[in-house]
Amino acid sequence: MSSIDLPILSSQPTESIIVPSSGKSITIRAYLVKEEKQLLLAAETRNQSKIFDAMCNVIVACVLEKDFKISQCTSFDLEYVFLMLRTLSVGSSAPVKVKCQDETCKGETEVIVELGSVSLVPEVFEKTKTIKVSSKISVVIGYPRIKMLDVNEKFFKEAAKEEGSSKLLYDMIDVSISKVISDDVLLEFHDYPREKRDEFVENLPSSVFAQISAFIQNAPKVVVATEFDCVLCKKHQKLELNGISDFF
Repeated sequence: MSSIDLPILSSQPTESIIVPSSGKSITIRAYLVKEEKQLLLAAETRNQSKIFDAMCNVIVACVLEKDFKISQCTSFDLEYVFLMLRTLSVGSSAPVKVKCQDETCKGETEVIVELGSVSLVPEVFEKTKTIKVSSKISVVIGYPRIKMLDVNEKFFKEAAKEEGSSKLLYDMIDVSISKVISDDVLLEFHDYPREKRDEFVENLPSSVFAQISAFIQNAPKVVVATEFDCVLCKKHQKLELNGISDFF
């Protein structure tokens, strides 16, 4: 056995990027084999919760700023930072399997997508919004942070389905309201128990409820556009990939 230790690489490529929801610049480093292994093992489970946990762990390990708090990130922050991290670590091209958009076709095609072409849609957006409820009451809303990621992911994947979407929408509205202004007094919404918050939401005017719903449904999303020919029906198709699950 050799008495000389094997060398350990002490530096990795780095890049500065902007966190979309805050506009703050952070520096990321390329992830290591041990971190990629964590991602691969999570992906093999097909369990969304485990995939999210693995991504969060890798992002925390690869962001160099000590004051970076992933709990303060939104879901689209997570998606953007992770895709930038993946591009830095393994390159801008990634193989992704996509289903044919023709419902009569069962084709599934492997497509090489260019992660370097990722964009945030819309590029310009309101980070918070104050909505007037009455002459004395207003609510301040924002996009849910990472601690509510499971609800957020379910909402965007299930919103088109009638079953269960109403319950998810109520959950999303609950986590999107951050403050209530009553007679110029600022109240932290989540200092109150869930039953009190539900009562408040259920007594909102329909017009206010609709404004909050629209804010949530129009949340920014990370999009990568691609084109492909279905391996089965041969039809040429255009597709926008969005959401972390589209890249696993």
